[in-house]
Amino acid sequence: MQKEEYHNDISMFGKLILEKLKKLRIFVWGAQSLGAEVSKNITYYSIDELVIYDQEKIGYEDLSGSTFGKEEDVQQGLTRAEVCQKWLKKLQNVVQVEVCQQFVLEESLKNIDVIILTQILNEKQMIDINNYCRENNIGFILVGVYGLYCYSMVDFGNNYKLHDRDGEDTYPFMISSISKSNPGVVNLVNQHKHNFQTGDFIRITEVDGMYQVNGQEPRPVKVIDDYSFSIEDTTYYAQYQKGGFAELVKVPHKIKFSSLDSLINGSKPQILNSNYKNIKLLHMFWRCLIQYKTQYDKLPEIFNEEAYEQIFQIAQAINEQNKEKSPEFYIENIDQGQLKLLTKYCTVQIAPLCIGWAGLITKEILSFCGKYEPIRQIFHMDFFELSPKYEVKAEQVEKYKNTRYYQQVALIGCQGQEKLINYKIGIMGAGSNGCELARNLVLMGACTGENGLLDILDADTFKTFNLHSHQWITEDAVDKSKVEVLSKNILRLNPQTKIRCTQKLADKSSENDLGDDYWKNIDVIFNCTDKKTAKQYLLEKSLWYDKVLIDQSLDALKGSTHSIIPHITEIPDLQKDDFLSGRFDFDKDIIMNYPYLQIHDIIWAKEIFEQLFVENLRELKQYINHPQQYIHQYQSLFKLNMNYQTKLLIIHCLVTKKNNLELKDIVQLSKEIFELYFNERIYRLVASHIPAENQEDEKFWVGYKKIPQIIQYNPQNQMIIRFISIVTHLYVSLFQLEVPNEKLTEDNIKKILLIQYSSAEDQQQQYWNLQSYELKDEKDIENFEKILQECAKPAMIPQLKIGIYNQTSEYFREKYIDFLDISSNLRSQCYQHGKVPRYKVENIAFEMNRRSLFPQSIITSMAALELFKYATNQDISDYRNIKFDLTQNKFDFIPPIKAKIIQKDPNIVYIPKPFTVWEKIIVDKPVSIEELIDSFSNMYNVSINSIYVNNVQVWQSNPLESKDNLNIMKMNLLKAYEFESGTKMAKGINQLPIMITAKTKNDQPAMFTTIKYIHQYESENN
Repeated sequence: MQKEEYHNDISMFGKLILEKLKKLRIFVWGAQSLGAEVSKNITYYSIDELVIYDQEKIGYEDLSGSTFGKEEDVQQGLTRAEVCQKWLKKLQNVVQVEVCQQFVLEESLKNIDVIILTQILNEKQMIDINNYCRENNIGFILVGVYGLYCYSMVDFGNNYKLHDRDGEDTYPFMISSISKSNPGVVNLVNQHKHNFQTGDFIRITEVDGMYQVNGQEPRPVKVIDDYSFSIEDTTYYAQYQKGGFAELVKVPHKIKFSSLDSLINGSKPQILNSNYKNIKLLHMFWRCLIQYKTQYDKLPEIFNEEAYEQIFQIAQAINEQNKEKSPEFYIENIDQGQLKLLTKYCTVQIAPLCIGWAGLITKEILSFCGKYEPIRQIFHMDFFELSPKYEVKAEQVEKYKNTRYYQQVALIGCQGQEKLINYKIGIMGAGSNGCELARNLVLMGACTGENGLLDILDADTFKTFNLHSHQWITEDAVDKSKVEVLSKNILRLNPQTKIRCTQKLADKSSENDLGDDYWKNIDVIFNCTDKKTAKQYLLEKSLWYDKVLIDQSLDALKGSTHSIIPHITEIPDLQKDDFLSGRFDFDKDIIMNYPYLQIHDIIWAKEIFEQLFVENLRELKQYINHPQQYIHQYQSLFKLNMNYQTKLLIIHCLVTKKNNLELKDIVQLSKEIFELYFNERIYRLVASHIPAENQEDEKFWVGYKKIPQIIQYNPQNQMIIRFISIVTHLYVSLFQLEVPNEKLTEDNIKKILLIQYSSAEDQQQQYWNLQSYELKDEKDIENFEKILQECAKPAMIPQLKIGIYNQTSEYFREKYIDFLDISSNLRSQCYQHGKVPRYKVENIAFEMNRRSLFPQSIITSMAALELFKYATNQDISDYRNIKFDLTQNKFDFIPPIKAKIIQKDPNIVYIPKPFTVWEKIIVDKPVSIEELIDSFSNMYNVSINSIYVNNVQVWQSNPLESKDNLNIMKMNLLKAYEFESGTKMAKGINQLPIMITAKTKNDQPAMFTTIKYIHQYESENN
């Protein structure tokens, strides 16, 4: 495992789990598309050995669901196992990959830890393998993708122990009350949901009054709701007074699994999604496939009517058995239409389902090692919505036989495939998610037609920290354009794909460069970035240009997708699916003044970084350009806000003492920043509530409020020197000073500090004078006003080159982590929280950037599936937004909300009525303001009050009819916009939003739907 990959996985899974993974030997039976994808994912874990067994020759049908095989492999007559082995050795050189030539139960599974069957075998053979595994503590996983049906079955035997069900760090929750009752009820502060489960063990500490509940010994609890739980009998305990924390203790617990035999033939099989609407039919179909395979030694072929009759007979027999033995699985009337669809396509393996389901199974290897809740015990899922409303017949798809697309075309039909190959698709973001989505699309044959286009948009290059987050991101990709790397891999996979590389960002900075033509020539937008600005920008483009947008969000093992279809679905609030919203949202006062968790220290460090290296420099640049305007704009904040005072004092020093910065100035600034945050501000906080002075303040420092300790500057303290060194590094880079690397070492910075602060008197001097002003008396106010005046009318403007912090830069990324690491540990020292591990810092630092290969496979596959539905004109009820949490095996499939009619206020007249957010009034030729007013007034019987073009007011009703207003009236809308805004419209933009405020003749407010003005660029001629 490469260093970067290993390091990233430690932060996600923990070192202990990785060590277990490295020792695993795994046997995969079946190397068709699903088996190949499972095998590929397993090698990502850098296990000890992978053994593949599949004696079938590779066929064209195997090429549609995975990237492991090529046409020449089919022509050479290689087995699927041989092709898969060859492919995996090209992808990596760490895992030993072997091919099993003949399966002999005891011999083949000797020294194996887990066996994964990716295809259904004879029932007796599968049960024999399962029983052997149970007797020898070998993990057993049975998985399958059968057309519109997928399933996963897990059996880890009777001795399995789960050590960590969700992989999340535990944090103490503040207690608000504990009852004296049987059982005792513990209520938590209503700030964050506890996420406890009945049977969990909780440790309670620091409770005042009810001392009996305190202690290190964990106790089992019963969950009442999201903010309360019950414990033992507390009737005779002391009265609860205040305070206290409750924290989850992860105690390993044993789980017993049922055998495969009992799941197939038992009366009460354990099914994960037992409440799913089609679960009875799906479980029956699973049993039908096993019996059919056992009876006929094959599975039903596509379009085989006779096979359906045989399956139906088996289903009826099973149903009769259920009536007697398992009445909860008895079906009154078997849905023959659904059963027929399941049978018709059961040998079809399409790429998105193979890739996505393989990702799901890969997580179970982590579960086998004791991390994350395993599937208990069988999970069924159907994808009926992929079947088009029209009938697909065998003769219609005959021409696709012996091609990689035959199975897919048999499912969606020729017309669906024709649309798919001619779509113009935009992939926004070419990182690991973009790569995996592109792999799905290319396997589907998307954008390979004469009119097809796959546009990849990304302005970035791959960095070292991106390595191995996808099979296409290798050492050769480092420092190369993401879009070019992705393009080359796509063409290597399918040379027929029509590709265009666009090296721009998916945000407003690219607005003028992309122009209207870019978006008009895209049919479907896939968002593959988690940046909030990009999400909002693409949502706006989808709405404005009426484009399909398929959005995805991913954080570690949690993900979601959203399908936005013009005129059909409502526009969702994508921020609600931000997995971090609520996760790190602590009270601001706790973060800044009263932290009680290490996570608070890290979030505080992030806040300080943003202030020091982003906000301060951005506003310093603003000040240099417009000094007086800047001081006037923030004058009140300078007097009240400590952070703004820091900005002002840095500016003041620059305009009164320094025109050009040197290294020693930056070192001095870094030292004073240390003293500001770890000494002066902490001193002020404690001084405002001195415990010894009065009784009230003694009550103040209770519960989670701990009295912090200041850290005195000491040049011999290595942590302090490291902090100053990192801050110096960052400022030297951001101020673009030319300083040799040897002068930026910690030793050299320490020498500079020792020279400048050689005496105790020197150490008291504040060159930059960073401090917080309380402005208690007239002298304080007078001194502060003087600073403001000197900054507003500076004698000299600093001659500085100010750069921008770029988080995608490897240098800045490393320094960002270094700063958070040292700052959070210093902060933790002040509040006695212990050493903050670096992996925790990294997890919180990049938030949504926690990436693992198999959740990416799931989310991109689910997104790609939506394209099938669009190509086959499915109804809104057939689209499914997915929200999953692999740590808990939770999968929610939610249909999108239908576009709502906007008509909320009965006192407002809506024009035209009714309308949704998608409706637009089109003005498709150049018109003057006067012409627009006349046209709209007559057409809609309204009186227009004001007109805005691109959010700039260009006209308002004026009874005096001033000369300016009369001149504006004659201008066309574009020229009026350019005149009022003082900016030229970019030539690529020829569609502008118009907003009109108006009243009806009855003096009622009128609200127009979106107005789109399509102009020719005529401002120079008109």
